[in-house]
Amino acid sequence: MDDVEKIRNEVSIVDTISEYTKLKKTGSSWTGLCPFHNDKNPSLSVSEDKGLYNCFACGASGDIFKFVQEKLNLDFSEALHYLADKHNIQLTGRREKSKKPYFEILENLNSWLVKIFQESDYGKPFRKYMNERGFDQQWCKEYGIGVFPPQGQLLKSYILKKTNLEREIFLEIGLISKAKNNWEPLAGRISFPIRDNIGRIRGFSARVLSDKNKKIAKYKNSMESEIFKKSQLLYNWDNAKKSKGPLILCEGQSDVLRFEKEGIKGAVASMGTAFSEDHAYMVKRVKDKAIVVMDGDDKGLIAASKAIGRFLKAGIEPLIVIPPEKKDPDEWLKEEGKKGWESAAKQDALEFYLNQIIQEENNLKTEISKQRAIEKIKPLIKDMDQSVSKQQIIDRISQKFMLPKHLVTTELETSSIKNENNQKTTKNKFLIEEEELFRYLFKNPTKWKIISGIFKKYKINEFESKKIKNIYFIMNTTNSAEPKSIMEQFEGEERSFIAESLISEREATLEDVEEVIKTIILKNLKEERRVISMSAKKDRLEKINQINKKINNISQEGVPGWNEL
Repeated sequence: MDDVEKIRNEVSIVDTISEYTKLKKTGSSWTGLCPFHNDKNPSLSVSEDKGLYNCFACGASGDIFKFVQEKLNLDFSEALHYLADKHNIQLTGRREKSKKPYFEILENLNSWLVKIFQESDYGKPFRKYMNERGFDQQWCKEYGIGVFPPQGQLLKSYILKKTNLEREIFLEIGLISKAKNNWEPLAGRISFPIRDNIGRIRGFSARVLSDKNKKIAKYKNSMESEIFKKSQLLYNWDNAKKSKGPLILCEGQSDVLRFEKEGIKGAVASMGTAFSEDHAYMVKRVKDKAIVVMDGDDKGLIAASKAIGRFLKAGIEPLIVIPPEKKDPDEWLKEEGKKGWESAAKQDALEFYLNQIIQEENNLKTEISKQRAIEKIKPLIKDMDQSVSKQQIIDRISQKFMLPKHLVTTELETSSIKNENNQKTTKNKFLIEEEELFRYLFKNPTKWKIISGIFKKYKINEFESKKIKNIYFIMNTTNSAEPKSIMEQFEGEERSFIAESLISEREATLEDVEEVIKTIILKNLKEERRVISMSAKKDRLEKINQINKKINNISQEGVPGWNEL
């Protein structure tokens, strides 16, 4: 038994999911509120026997590993080791090695950096700087704030005393650069540990003591690596995700610390990069609302506008707070405190977002500028989470851009299906039948060998449903209908469909499945006949007669080879 099966067999998926939402036994399954969206009615179904979960509202689905990956923002290997550590399961080590040594090494390094800040003469000006901003030594210690020593000292005083493995890791994560003669890019800066959502240090963000020299970057971060990906990490996320209120998105670490100092929970900051779509969807797993707080200068307003767009696209309801007189949030909150925050105007972020676009496009004085403005909004509308009302946004765009609603709708949704009314009934019928066929195969994977032979004989490789096409491609490539291995190949609706198929107590009979396959074969033969009838080949009539014969035989006698099932 490999490590994956060992954990699947020994760790209860019901117990694991119950840590995040209350589950109730319903028949052979368990149901509860889905922890991945703002669920009002129990939409989550969990099957202990099958080791799977599926939300019928938002589509979240998978096995115990997928749940842990999604909930804790881990990759598969990390989820495997997390579950093994949590349940004291010894792994064989045949899979990818654990990243645990990285986290231990970074934790030890951070303790050393904190000690420099707290106790050394070198740390004195850094302590003074933080104290003047209202953060005393004890506060800094609680948040793991340290100091990187002067250039060359990290290597000399710390790294050279470590093992070869540790030295390799320091090189890998970019704390020293071999290519630049052991250059230390974060030397002489205040250090902020960047933790993942379960509190493990992944890297550092580091700030200069004085930002008077505009040629030097105010903030620098650990180099991008396997364990440090800026687009997937937020400063203070491990604390903010536990808060009850909305997420508060700030520009820098100092702003986040100020919110914490004033007793305002939920603040995070991205690291020198724009707030990404990955960030937004990470937040969406635990928060439905967000407040964007950026500096009041032009750069801050542009960053705020981009973040708002990403929140809206992910289905998060955003508001925005702009500090007065172009102050940064740290300075403003230090003066006004928690009362100032509570009384501050939380503006409608969509209104702000649209106003920014209007300003960018010369106040929409021409038809071309209006067209360009709508083009900028298209990515926001496309694939938008349905928890945010598209119609509400279209109404606002119509009002702000002074355009008729029908015109805005047409421009934003140009990719709508043509001739939908004429095709819908027939297409839905085929979609339903295809799904029933594959549901049957997932519950009866041993039937795949014979059914796949029938598919090949009649050249069945096209399906109405895109997800069924994708699933069939994997099944055909691997020559297997084993559902759990196929699930691992997918995200999104394919994975959700497979999980729902396994959890569902509804199951088609063998007779139903034969009827579906017969319908697909006849449909394909009729299409082949139509194509041949339009050709100019001499043997056209002969081929049509052969196809007609096949159609009659299958219609009257059923699918050839079906009795073997």
